[in-house]
Amino acid sequence: MPKIQLTPENVMSVYTGRANRCCCGCSGVHSYSEQHRAAASKNRGYPVKDDEIDDETVRRVIRHINRSKDAVDEGGHIIVASKTRWHIAYLKPSNS
Repeated sequence: MPKIQLTPENVMSVYTGRANRCCCGCSGVHSYSEQHRAAASKNRGYPVKDDEIDDETVRRVIRHINRSKDAVDEGGHIIVASKTRWHIAYLKPSNS
């Protein structure tokens, strides 16, 4: 399988949180790209607020996933799972 390469242009949002927990945000944080705010708002069904925008965190998670040998493409999102943390990049839908 080819190595996964993410960029800010194809990542809409990221999640980082405790492993083996739900990803609703109770055990981690969702961060959104300003560049894809409209697409993310449409995708989740309600507006992304200013305090949810964090381009630096999006870039940091992208770097982490790109450097990992354990990144898994799960269709629509890419995940790196360690024993204690999950790092997930949610891809921009192709229709937005």
